[in-house]
Amino acid sequence: MQKRILFFFVLFIFFLAPLMVYYPQESLAGAKDGLHLWLTVALPALFPFMVVAELIIRLGLPPLLGLLFEPMMRPLFRLPGPAGVVVAVGFTTGFPIGAIMTTRFIQEGLLTRQEGERLALFTNNASPLFLLGVVGTALFGHPEIGLLIACSHYGANLILGILFAFLDRKRTVLTVPAKVPFSSRMKAEWKRFLLNDSPPGEIIGQSIVKAMNNAIAIGGYLIFFTVVFRLFLASGVLNPLILFMEKFLMWFRFEPALAQGLLAGLMEMTLGSQQIVATSAPLIDKVLLISFILAWSGLSIQAQVATFLLQSGVPVHRYITARLMQGFLALAISYLLFHLWPLPLATVEVNPSLSSNLWSFWPGIIGLFYTFLGFFLLFLVFARKRLLKSL
Repeated sequence: MQKRILFFFVLFIFFLAPLMVYYPQESLAGAKDGLHLWLTVALPALFPFMVVAELIIRLGLPPLLGLLFEPMMRPLFRLPGPAGVVVAVGFTTGFPIGAIMTTRFIQEGLLTRQEGERLALFTNNASPLFLLGVVGTALFGHPEIGLLIACSHYGANLILGILFAFLDRKRTVLTVPAKVPFSSRMKAEWKRFLLNDSPPGEIIGQSIVKAMNNAIAIGGYLIFFTVVFRLFLASGVLNPLILFMEKFLMWFRFEPALAQGLLAGLMEMTLGSQQIVATSAPLIDKVLLISFILAWSGLSIQAQVATFLLQSGVPVHRYITARLMQGFLALAISYLLFHLWPLPLATVEVNPSLSSNLWSFWPGIIGLFYTFLGFFLLFLVFARKRLLKSL
């Protein structure tokens, strides 16, 4: 499998290099566009949340979160307690943290390869701040749209987790946990967390450095795939695909102007989302296609995830299949929510079933939650020794 991927990668490079020489202006323009998109949209929206995510990991909070999620993990997803850590972190930090932690847990023996394979299928998501900040606020200009897309995004992945637990129940054996009282386990994990004697300055500094490194890596993928898309577009390679995509969208009653953005999103989700929002298509068309693109996550994200999954022997083809399934599920959920609760921008297009607008209340509540979470983490950093003395 790895040799086949390497062959296609070498073939891709041999095809891409002449295009970069033949279209130097397009290559430079694509790099500038990708860099501008990263600096003005992705970095400001993602970096603060990535710092908070790193604080959660470096403080040792994931085991505590996993312990809380364990009663839900076994009956719903047929996965052991440690998988709850990956769910908690994967759903809050975004790509590709879920794949990184899944690989680490398989290598450490906390999960079997089959359990890790199934876990990876539904724990790699776009981060909440990306959906609310980049998509909702920065691109659409309305956070409630980002919240609607987030509900469809996470809801579709949770449905996938339950579905694969049902489909794989015959080939996976669920381990039986030790019969230790929950209160004792919680107290032990809390004490282990407090015994972490890393200096506060070191924790905060390493969190910022790691978050910045991850942000730079995301920027690299974003710039590279933006250049690739611009070169393919300039060379005419994508013209037949765009024409096919236009007819495909018209068949499903979407605006054909969305074809180029959809094709770009299949390669890089941020670039595709930006191009779709820039069209004059109806709002519902934009929301549905962006929901699909974010669930598919783009070849850029899939390349990052595959890099880690292959290290633990998890087959990538099931992950790609799951992304397609999540895409169609997210599209369907977005369609239902769009027609169920009204959006301020959508009432001229759709007559919603319910009259109360719930979306407008949530962005402020979520903002307050993350603000509280940030201060709470800083409190834990500096007050850990005093809390340990109180035990």
